[in-house]
Amino acid sequence: MAALRARIAHIVSPSTATKDKDEDPKFYAKVFRTPEYFWYDPRQREIGGYRL
Repeated sequence: MAALRARIAHIVSPSTATKDKDEDPKFYAKVFRTPEYFWYDPRQREIGGYRL
């Protein structure tokens, strides 16, 4: 049986935007081995992400 690996979708907070976009993907890849991390920044109207 194949393991289920979750994708992360994150809404960026103005006070932690750099962390949300730069540090959090590394954390989720290392700790949870998630294959993809996406974010939405409502202030910048930006959607982005990484394939980890």
